[in-house]
Amino acid sequence: MMIDKLKGIEPLENISKSQKARKPEQVKQSDSISISPESQRLSEAYLAKKVAMDAPDIREDKVLEMTKKLEDPNYVQNAIRKLADQFIDNGLQF
Repeated sequence: MMIDKLKGIEPLENISKSQKARKPEQVKQSDSISISPESQRLSEAYLAKKVAMDAPDIREDKVLEMTKKLEDPNYVQNAIRKLADQFIDNGLQF
């Protein structure tokens, strides 16, 4: 900056008279989002479908368990007796 003999230090006075920085205004309300009930249902349906699609079609552990049970003659006899008892209890005849 140059100081002229005629103008003095007038530009410096302008700087000192400049406005002070203002404080930022306080936020009156924070941002928020809301999810509609329909969107929530669709999201749940999507997640349920994804879980179902990722699950194996055949549960090998259950197949193996039933195979072992069916090889046991006592299991088969007990299953037949229980089924017959249910028929009798419900009044059904063979």
